[in-house]
Amino acid sequence: MKWREMYLNDAPASLNPGRLLAYAVAHRRAVSTSVLNQAVSSATNFALALVLVRVLSAAAYGSYGLGIAVCYLYAGLGNSMLLLQMVVHTPDKPEEERLPYAVRIFVAVGMFAVGTLVLTALGAYTLNVLLPGVHGHATFAITVATASVCYFVKDYFVRQAYLVRAETRALAISCSIALSLAALIALALAWDIAITAERALLVFAASQLAGAAMGFALARLPLQSFRWSRMSADLMACWSDGRWATAHSLVGSAQSQAYVYLCFIVLGAAGAGRATAARLLVSPFLLLTPAINQMTIPRLAAMSARDPRGMVRKGAAVTVVLLGLALLYSTVLLVAAGSLVPAILGPKYRDMRGPVAAWCVVLPAMLMRDGATTLFQAMRRFRALTSVNAISAAVSLMSVLSLMRVWGVTGAILGGAAGDLTQAAQLWGSLRGLTPPLGGRVAPGLTEAVKTAKSQ
Repeated sequence: MKWREMYLNDAPASLNPGRLLAYAVAHRRAVSTSVLNQAVSSATNFALALVLVRVLSAAAYGSYGLGIAVCYLYAGLGNSMLLLQMVVHTPDKPEEERLPYAVRIFVAVGMFAVGTLVLTALGAYTLNVLLPGVHGHATFAITVATASVCYFVKDYFVRQAYLVRAETRALAISCSIALSLAALIALALAWDIAITAERALLVFAASQLAGAAMGFALARLPLQSFRWSRMSADLMACWSDGRWATAHSLVGSAQSQAYVYLCFIVLGAAGAGRATAARLLVSPFLLLTPAINQMTIPRLAAMSARDPRGMVRKGAAVTVVLLGLALLYSTVLLVAAGSLVPAILGPKYRDMRGPVAAWCVVLPAMLMRDGATTLFQAMRRFRALTSVNAISAAVSLMSVLSLMRVWGVTGAILGGAAGDLTQAAQLWGSLRGLTPPLGGRVAPGLTEAVKTAKSQ
């Protein structure tokens, strides 16, 4: 293993709006396609949640929210171990080796997905034999596993599309999900099929599977290039960085989804349903950030080798813009909450101003956290991320438990903001050394942050 140290130039480190605008114009097609893709994805997820929040009881919607939280946890683990590693390692591959490498990661994704379904089915069958009374829980576990696997496989094709700068392919995947989901919901309503939390998860899974099928058809991966002999080396490389990224994802999920799990345990399914329903009002904005990350992480990863300080400046600029938009969105939402809550969530959700206001506090905290996390991922600083995240997750869990005892659902939501702010402060504080003042001098010890591992 040979280490190559990247030295920083002496250019001014201030954020330059002109450069940011020039960057956006230079990548206008990718930016517009990514924004349109996320608009389709956001509208699809929002429409599904809007239907479910009105047809399901608060308890059933809370169960569905718990299932989706587990689905995102599973996909996050798979993303960290395999997909994110594919994104950050691909630039180091020769051009002719990149598609065969993507094929080998695809096979690894398939093995992971099949293994998950087999283990879940065996576990559910064992529980049914030993404890017949838990049949409903076993069924729920299988539907959650199915949704998780379908979502993860679809995510592979989205990641791979952005990796090869084929943003229109990612848009086609989102459109196929939207169309299939609309068709399934229309059939359920036309045939008067009662919608439960389990059936809602199966509908979600079917739509994700349709998106994965579209992605597979468009990707045209050279499957014939697959060689088992290369698989072990790729998996070892994924494990080298991926173990820390996976630990970071696991701890991060415990932090970001603590309100769901703890509300479900302490306040019951109805409490979790109220917290998840309130989040629905800020979800259109929250769903914008994955589109930005999908587009920026490959570009930031490429910049980390040749211009790490410029990478940090661009990442900071994107975060500042998103923060400004989030504050504007939150202000409008709070002003209009009195009329929006009954119109969107329905009459069964009352006294929701507190939870909605709490989400307006959490929103900018999450954006500050995610902006710095994206830069650390691009620099492959997964171990540092895990260490920082462990501290912020502990803060989040303690804050959720403490504030929930005082303010109930509102306190549980606000507790998550404490963890997000703790993590953001630590990460951005570390990155300050990569954007020195005009003298261009880097703080001692921080050059290690921009070392890139190269296998020779």
